[in-house]
Amino acid sequence: MHTDLAPHLHSEKCKELIKLLQDCHTEHPFTKFFGKCNSEDHQVVKCLKDERLLRRKRNYQNP
Repeated sequence: MHTDLAPHLHSEKCKELIKLLQDCHTEHPFTKFFGKCNSEDHQVVKCLKDERLLRRKRNYQNP
C-alpha cells in the first residue's frame, strides 16, 4: 500500500514513476496480480521512501 499518490504531493521524478505504474496497471489488469508491474512498483516505493526521508531530515533540521 502506498501513501497518497496525488500528483501535487510528489516530485516530478516520482510523478513520472507513478504514471508508469498506473499505466502498467491499466494495460495489464489481470497479470498485475502475478507480478507484471512489480518493477514499476519497486521504483515507486523507493522514490516515495526517498521523498519521505528528505522531508523528515528537513523537518528535523528546523527547530
